[in-house]
Amino acid sequence: MSSVVLTSFRNMSSYITTLIIEENGLQGKFPEDVFRFPYLQKFHFAIFLLESGQEQELELKFPKTNWSGPLKSLQVSSPYLQELPDSIGNLRSLEILDLSHSNLRWPTPVSLGNLTQLEYLDLSHNNLSGPIPWSVFNLTQVQFLDFSKNKLEGSLPSQVSGLPQLSILLFDHNFLSGRVPTWLFSLPSLVKLRLNNNKLNGNFELDKLSERSKLEQLSLSDNALSSFTSASNANYSLPNLPWPALQQRTNSNKLVKRPAAANCTILAAILFCSKEMELVQL
Repeated sequence: MSSVVLTSFRNMSSYITTLIIEENGLQGKFPEDVFRFPYLQKFHFAIFLLESGQEQELELKFPKTNWSGPLKSLQVSSPYLQELPDSIGNLRSLEILDLSHSNLRWPTPVSLGNLTQLEYLDLSHNNLSGPIPWSVFNLTQVQFLDFSKNKLEGSLPSQVSGLPQLSILLFDHNFLSGRVPTWLFSLPSLVKLRLNNNKLNGNFELDKLSERSKLEQLSLSDNALSSFTSASNANYSLPNLPWPALQQRTNSNKLVKRPAAANCTILAAILFCSKEMELVQL
């Protein structure tokens, strides 16, 4: 395997716009100066298993200071990354940020809210902890948000002012608590929502679903939800679900009220409630 030589990258700094590094035998420490190339718009980096079965030993870290530029797409998958610095918020041209499977730790930087052109954000399959940075809920261009399979805690915000373009929102497999906020069901473009495998609690108001004609998949399973209710009608039926089939499970959780399944045509799939009940496709 060969080592990364800083001068070999510096010689290209005046004209390189796209840099893709994957499935190579490089080792050592990747030079931070590459992220400061004045014309770099697309950077993709992924570590794979070598033929020997070992991972590439190429360490990559983001600059913590003096980091800006025209980057539009930043996709990194590396167990050596580990930290997402506040300087990420200086990349105001970013449209795609995918750092999944990168062993990211510590709280997520609030500066993500500065990425006003961001359309795709994937921080899934990491070790991010602490609360969700509420600044990400003010992004006006984002269409895809994935924070699944982390260690996030706290509650979802009670109100948001952004996310008009958001179609997919994934927060499953974390430690989020509190109620399911009603603003989720007033997002005009939301198609898929996964909140399963958290610690969400309280009642879930079923009639909020009728406001979401575009929602196709909702997952709330494996939480601590206590009941499904309707704010206006105690005998409320699920709004227009295509495959009505309720499956009862037994465990320590208790459902106070069970929703009826009728008049089915809007949602393509829905997984309901804690560990006791879910709606499944026939």
